[in-house]
Amino acid sequence: MTLPIDDNRNEANEPQPAKAAPLSSKMALSMAHQLSNPITAIIGFADALLGRLDTSMNIDRDELTQYLQVISKEAHRSRKLIEEYSNYLRMKESSGCE
Repeated sequence: MTLPIDDNRNEANEPQPAKAAPLSSKMALSMAHQLSNPITAIIGFADALLGRLDTSMNIDRDELTQYLQVISKEAHRSRKLIEEYSNYLRMKESSGCE
């Protein structure tokens, strides 16, 4: 089944993509940068542990604990950043500011 093409359509009536406010763009860039640091740490420490396991290298319990603590701390830091940003957006939306 084919639908007829409306040659009389008006582009002005079609939805336009929302224009991002400069502040929102700056905030999004800042958020991306702030999340990049803890995620880089998580990846680095997880990869180091996986590398040890893959090569059958020994890792003592204290070192394993230290690596896992860094991974946990950085994951919690990332979650907190996301929660703060989400709360800000919800607050902004409920106040009618876009």
